[in-house]
Amino acid sequence: MENNFGVGVFVMLAVALIVGLVIITDVINPNVNTMINEVSPVNQTVTFPVDGATLDLSGKAVRSFTARNESNDVAVPSSNFTIQSNVIGSDGVIVARILGGAGPFEGESVNISYTYQPLGYVTESGGRATTGMIPIFAALALLAAAISVAFSDNVRKILGA
Repeated sequence: MENNFGVGVFVMLAVALIVGLVIITDVINPNVNTMINEVSPVNQTVTFPVDGATLDLSGKAVRSFTARNESNDVAVPSSNFTIQSNVIGSDGVIVARILGGAGPFEGESVNISYTYQPLGYVTESGGRATTGMIPIFAALALLAAAISVAFSDNVRKILGA
């Protein structure tokens, strides 16, 4: 009877470790990556907004924005647009936005490249550093739980140690 109990403990431990690892790799890590890493789409093709119109971009804050005319690769001067960060978009989510200005690129197909902060991005460097440690501490907690079960008195009695 005690042997069956020992096998049950080890099966439960194995299942708990597998579920814990899946949670860390599939749930925690992707969310942490979104919170600490900026994203840089390159040559995203969009129709440039006309004077006074807007175009919502991915992310909540944009930096290092460049736009080039798709047909002849001419750079769109910054006088033809304004970048607005942290505005409420058309779907109610905080976004970055291009406000079109008067110029020859209105309504033209352009390739844009930029770096943006995704929704949920931690803007403070200390917060990003701390957030990056969440998967490490989750793995350490999982390891501590496994070690505490492995060295418990009941398991030692079952193993005859």
